Amino acid sequence: MTSAERAEVVTPERTVVPERTPAITHRARAMLRAVQAGRAELTASCEPDLRVDGLHCSDQATSHELARAGLIRAAGPALPGSWVRAELTPAGLAALARPLQGYTARRLSVVPPLPNESAA
Repeated sequence: MTSAERAEVVTPERTVVPERTPAITHRARAMLRAVQAGRAELTASCEPDLRVDGLHCSDQATSHELARAGLIRAAGPALPGSWVRAELTPAGLAALARPLQGYTARRLSVVPPLPNESAA
């Protein structure tokens, strides 16, 4: 890597959006909510790390997925490796508005007792 490449400024416009957005888990939603609340920062890099309230996120794989999916990005230009405030993209806002995938009211319903349990 040349010194010119190292000094290159990373800008929010350099977000790469994949063909499809990954399923949003509870943890990913919590990370998106922290970004939305202005509590998160990203490293300016191709695989940005995330920290919330000044603490490194324990699930950097999910933060990388959120960035690769174009759901979060740096709020402004930054030198590579430096920390910059994170922001939601329009796709990130839309992802937060969608209900969790795979969770239905049926899963949350009370399971009736088995026939032999009701006689006891």
